[in-house]
Amino acid sequence: MSLKIVSWNLYLIPAIIVGKDNHTCKDQNKRGKAAGKYLKSQAPDIAVCQEMWGQGQKDVERELGGEYHVVSGGSWGWDGMDTIAQYLGGKGGLWVGVKKDTVDVLSFKKIQFKFSNTKSGKGACCMTGVVKSTNAPFIFITTHLDPTNENNAQIKQVRQLSEFLNGFSSALQEEKGTAAAVFIAGDFNIPTGSKLYSEMLALLGTGVTDISKTTAATYTGPLAIWPAEKIDYLLSVTKLPNGTPAGQLSSTKFSLGSPSTPEGGPCSDHRPLLSEVTWSSAPPRL
Repeated sequence: MSLKIVSWNLYLIPAIIVGKDNHTCKDQNKRGKAAGKYLKSQAPDIAVCQEMWGQGQKDVERELGGEYHVVSGGSWGWDGMDTIAQYLGGKGGLWVGVKKDTVDVLSFKKIQFKFSNTKSGKGACCMTGVVKSTNAPFIFITTHLDPTNENNAQIKQVRQLSEFLNGFSSALQEEKGTAAAVFIAGDFNIPTGSKLYSEMLALLGTGVTDISKTTAATYTGPLAIWPAEKIDYLLSVTKLPNGTPAGQLSSTKFSLGSPSTPEGGPCSDHRPLLSEVTWSSAPPRL
């Protein structure tokens, strides 16, 4: 059994709210269309995106066509309405899509962080599901943390993610009777190898593996306004903070994408994380 996964911060902030702190965000619809084409070419079973704030969302989804179910709520077909829906819906710029013919979604929930230094409604989306071909269960969380740890914001947010994950895992394992494979993906805004990075992994459980096996910068390119660093991750958790065992992966493949618009410009200020993860057999029974 296997899953093909893409996680990508698309930097699609509506022009109406672009300011000096994100002045490089432009050509949202053009970049959204190019990003949608790229995602479709990769054909992931699960695609999660961050900073999908409305403008450009319809362009991404039109390129994906009808093969994907947008679990987080699809486009209304108009940038203005999509922007309003993002803010009123408390989505925090998070977008989740699954390939209809390979993944069954069992449940979906979004949370907002109790503490954040931003006013963007940052939080997480959590999905439970099964791989259709094998009925193997999984838990998938995508998130976008604060840009800095000011007032210990990032650590507080990771602690909330940990609590959230524990509850979801117990419910899924009671239903399926097997340990679910657990993934956490997104823009963590925490540089790899830093003290904060070690704290983050420790809070999320034991046996946390960074599937995004690279030291190359994931935040980079002409649109970037901060230093180029690896701050985006795709993580696998083999044992949760409460001690609950999770499904074991037998192999992973990983690569960083470098898509561009037809004019040769960047699709985003982040690079997409692409991975294929495999189970050699059914997850272990509890």
